[in-house]
Amino acid sequence: PADSRLDVAGLCIAALQRSGREAEAAAFFENLQTIDAALADRLTRKERDAAVSGVIAAIDEDDLVAATRIARRLISIPPGAVGGSDSIGVAASATLLDWSWLFAAANRPEDASRLLKRILDERPDAADALMLEAILQGGRLSTRPQDDPARAEAALRTLARITAGTNRSEQIWWRCEIERLEILHQLGRSLDRIAPRIDRLRAERRDLGSEAFRDRFDRLRTRLNQSTR
Repeated sequence: PADSRLDVAGLCIAALQRSGREAEAAAFFENLQTIDAALADRLTRKERDAAVSGVIAAIDEDDLVAATRIARRLISIPPGAVGGSDSIGVAASATLLDWSWLFAAANRPEDASRLLKRILDERPDAADALMLEAILQGGRLSTRPQDDPARAEAALRTLARITAGTNRSEQIWWRCEIERLEILHQLGRSLDRIAPRIDRLRAERRDLGSEAFRDRFDRLRTRLNQSTR
């Protein structure tokens, strides 16, 4: 059955990657494209969906090491993806956004930004694309410390655009809020207002949007307490 073959192919690639044989995993996939292009396409979509979910979850948890590992492992499989954003041809916005998250997590912000531009040129108010743009602007995924206040300010403006069109029943609103408060802390701005804001939000919703967000709010609250001692 096709589903069994899909599972076997995925397991083979995963086993090769776990043993550090990335080149063989890529070759396996390339051969699969030749033998059964439809199965290879299904495998790509299945693996990409799982990788993107894992990357976003890791980024929400601020576990950037895990996000990078997941993204790089996926990018190493499809031959075109290794070449960067220019090799991603005509695709739906959702597919472009998936690759944007993967490139961003793999420390390839230029590739991610080029794909985001393609999405936002067609859908300027696409909240999901704007969210990733704000994260990139804020510098949280960068391997180097963010030392550009102008980009941090741009991130705050982008986050404000998103929250203007969302509400607290949506997870993206909470994702925006923790990013916003972390950036303000990074800029050293409104420090006396951040802790009370967190406390008010916790009174409204104890999980602060999700367990991952709650942990980040808690860590930020702890840093604020330490800095005022």
